[in-house]
Amino acid sequence: MDLLKAFSSMLDVYSNVCLRLVGGCSKEYLSEIMTYCIERKLDQHVHILGMLNHQQIVKEMKKSAFMVHPSWADSCPNTVYESLIAGLPVIASNVGGLPYMIEDGVTGYLVRSKDPARLAATMIRLYADPDLQVRLSRAAMYKMRRRFNRGNIIDAILSVFDKMLTSQKSKP
Repeated sequence: MDLLKAFSSMLDVYSNVCLRLVGGCSKEYLSEIMTYCIERKLDQHVHILGMLNHQQIVKEMKKSAFMVHPSWADSCPNTVYESLIAGLPVIASNVGGLPYMIEDGVTGYLVRSKDPARLAATMIRLYADPDLQVRLSRAAMYKMRRRFNRGNIIDAILSVFDKMLTSQKSKP
C-alpha cells in the first residue's frame, strides 16, 4: 500500500505514468489493492499483472524506468538482483539485506521503510531525470555483472572447498 500511496503522489506531478505490479498475493490483499485504486481513481494507471514467467518479466523491465521494492522486511529478494543485473535502477526500502544489494545513489536508492512521502519524492526525482536513470543503470549492470561473473563465483566456491579441506587436514 505504501507503493500505491507514493504512486498516487507521483501522478499529481506526472499524469502520464503507469505502475505495473508483478507478483502474487492473496485474494483478500488483491481486493484491497483494487478497491484502493478504484476509490482514488488510480485504476487507469495501475496494472496488476500477477505472476509472470522470466521472459515476461524481462519485457516488463525493458519498458520500465526503474523498479520499486518498498518492503517492510526483506532479506535478499531475487527481483532486486535481477533488476540490477538487467540495468534497471531500483528504489527499495532500507531494510534487511537490501542495503547490501543496492549502493544508495550509485545503483539505486534506499528509502526509509513505511514512508510513502519519501518513496514518492524519490520516484519523482528519478523519473524526472533520464540521465540519472542511465547513470544508475550502467553502474548497476557493471557492479552486478562484475560481482556475479562466472569466474568470481567459481573462485568463491573453490575457496570454500579449500578452507574445508584445510580444516579437515588440520584435525587429528
